[in-house]
Amino acid sequence: MTPTLPIQITCPKCGARYAAQVLSVVDVGQEPQLKPLLLRGALNTVLCPQCGTPGRVSAPLLYHDPQKELLLVYLPPELNLPMAEREKLTGNLVSALMSTVPTEQRKGYFLNPRPALTMQSLVDEILEADGITKEMRAEQRARSQLLQDMVRVLDDEAQLTALIEQNKARFDYPFFATLTAAAEGSAASGQEQLAERLLKLRELLIRRVMGGFDGAQQFVQSLDELFASVRPSLLARRERYQANMAAIIAEVLRDGCANGVFEVHDIVRASHAIVLAIHSLLPYSLSVEQLGRRDEIEAKARAISDILLNGLRSRSTEVPGA
Repeated sequence: MTPTLPIQITCPKCGARYAAQVLSVVDVGQEPQLKPLLLRGALNTVLCPQCGTPGRVSAPLLYHDPQKELLLVYLPPELNLPMAEREKLTGNLVSALMSTVPTEQRKGYFLNPRPALTMQSLVDEILEADGITKEMRAEQRARSQLLQDMVRVLDDEAQLTALIEQNKARFDYPFFATLTAAAEGSAASGQEQLAERLLKLRELLIRRVMGGFDGAQQFVQSLDELFASVRPSLLARRERYQANMAAIIAEVLRDGCANGVFEVHDIVRASHAIVLAIHSLLPYSLSVEQLGRRDEIEAKARAISDILLNGLRSRSTEVPGA
């Protein structure tokens, strides 16, 4: 069973004093469900029995992750303990942990827990061990700060709208995941009013985002209508260009036939077939990026041209064995 400490608490709202049991050891190997509570600040939250005001207790804490061999200790600075008392309290926490761990699973690092100066630094070390970098943590903190700012002005339409406009590029999946987790954490810790405001904010943002999506859909449709109006002229221009190119190729084929290089029965049809084959590399529906690099297109065009011209070459000019 996870060790707890009795703590005397004074309610900041009504002044009532009451006792609460708080967790002093978090061993995620034995109770993994405690880790997300710790990371989102919902561990050791209490409710005043007199007025129901929620609060978070700052208490000594030992964190243990056996898989990563991570052992961290946090002693609140407001305890103002001398070094001897800090070492004694740390030893007591480690002893409490070891009493719940089988003898064969106790390792050398149990004797040297790493101190965390603040609860935030303890959380940072846990996240670092999980592969969550400093940059990723900074992004998460920025999302959390934005959430706090938006909840603060939730009832002020003008300020909220301005805040949404300034940060609309940040409303991605991680942001909504953070918002949902914050709402669930608030509800689980008894902060029902905050949870309701967070859920209200989520619904409002979803409506705003979907409104932008619907507007974008209409914009796409308007572009389709625009392209539909200009497509006939584009196709006519393309046909003229291909006809001119086919005429040039036809002249080349005629000269080749006259010189015995090519053997073509229908020069007009052959020239149009060559143009069609080459232009298959340049479909008008693709963007410049989708077409590929210039050297790749040129190589493909040359390969197709070689195949086509070899098919038209007079058999009498072929080199035996080639």
